[in-house]
Amino acid sequence: MGGVIILFILIIIIAVCQVVLSLQKNRYLGYFIPGLNILGAMILGMLTTDYFVAYLIFGIVLLPTTIWLGIYKLCRNRVNDKARRDMKKLNIKNL
Repeated sequence: MGGVIILFILIIIIAVCQVVLSLQKNRYLGYFIPGLNILGAMILGMLTTDYFVAYLIFGIVLLPTTIWLGIYKLCRNRVNDKARRDMKKLNIKNL
């Protein structure tokens, strides 16, 4: 039971880090956590000798990557919308 709670807290911490990295001006920072996830999946897949097990592990470990990339997309949309609003305000002030 304690391991499940620790895992849940770890997932929340990683999600918060993903949101913070995705909201930065440098858009490539948001790819850090999904990149680490893909790297970990590749390493775990290579550690097995059976191809079926390797593909299974690779597929299961990559499932959170879709969540991290979804968070990235939502946060980048928010950053881009804010930039468009600021540009619109600047254009109105210039008139």
